[in-house]
Parts: sequence; structure tokens; C-alpha cells
Amino acid sequence: MFFFTQLTFTGHAILAVMAYDRYVAICHPLHYISIMTWQVQLLLVAGAWGFGIFTMLPYFIYALLRPYCGPNVVKHAWCDPSSIRQLVCADTSVDNIVGLVTAALSLLIPGVLILTSYVLIGISVSKMGVAQRLKAFRTCAAHLTVVSISFTSVAFVYISYRVRSFSPEVRDSKNQIFIFTFDFVSVGFQHFMSCIQHR
Repeated sequence: MFFFTQLTFTGHAILAVMAYDRYVAICHPLHYISIMTWQVQLLLVAGAWGFGIFTMLPYFIYALLRPYCGPNVVKHAWCDPSSIRQLVCADTSVDNIVGLVTAALSLLIPGVLILTSYVLIGISVSKMGVAQRLKAFRTCAAHLTVVSISFTSVAFVYISYRVRSFSPEVRDSKNQIFIFTFDFVSVGFQHFMSCIQHR
């Protein structure tokens, strides 16, 4: 559970770092090399990993301290927190609040940073000529697609546990599809688009 969720949070933070990189490349192209030094890049990536670890760590420690009973079988390979929470023998209202805060932090912070970067990019692009707009669009298209797939998949999985009308069988089968989409399709698509862009 820790590694899958931590890697998801780190992935969202890295998407925010990539949005910042695109912001610098489009809005400050002449200063890009002086702004995005290898030290800054290293700091941004280390910050993304730190964000993923330290956002998940309190919830993981809290989950380790909970009492579990019954058949400790989880139907998923990824052991998402909602599946683990169903195995707890005690009151899970605090677990729900801790999970909600953790999910909100992991989605809202990178989401706001990505949105801010693209709003600033949009303002800058609106002042450019047509050829520069197309180049900026090509620079951002693959990243925006991966961000959309990633955040939509995670939001669906999270919302499916909050909506009572989802039966567990439907939820589990749909979540497996969305987790597959999030894990494999978005990463593969990003690599494919990078290869096309750098031809």
C-alpha cells in the first residue's frame, strides 16, 4: 500500500514539476538555462519524491497501528487505502478523515501548481504569434494529456469508494481498468509523445 500510493503521489508531484518546466520554457525561454540549472532540477525532483513520501507516511503509520481481523485478503494487487480500511475491526471514521486529508493534499497541491503553471502559460501564449502558439501547444499537449488521464483515473477510483450506489464488484472491476490506465497507458503515452516530439 505504501509504495503504490507513495509512487502515485510522487507521480503527481513530478507532473507539477514538469508543468513548471514548461512554464519556464514558454514564458522565460531566454532565461531557461539559467533558471533550470541541474541543481534546481535535482532539487525539484528531490522535492517531488519528498512530497510523495511525507504525504503518505502519516497515513501509512496510522494504518499500521489499526487493529485488523477477519480474512485479511485484499482483491487488488495495489492495496489501495480504501480496501485496507475495510479490514479494520474498529471505528473507521477517523481513518476516513485522515484518508480524505491525505488524498486532498496529494491531489490539490500538485493540481493547483499545474493549473497555475498553465494559466500563466495561457496568458503568455495569448500574446504570441501563431507559429509560437503552435510550438507552445506542441510542448504542452503530451503533458496535458497525461495530467488529464492521471487525475481523472485517480479521481474516479477515489469517488467510487465515496458513492454508495457503486457495488463492490462493479467498483473493483472498473477500478482495475482505471488503475491500469493510470499506471501503464499514461506512462506509455508520455514516452510515446516524447519520442515523437524529439524526432
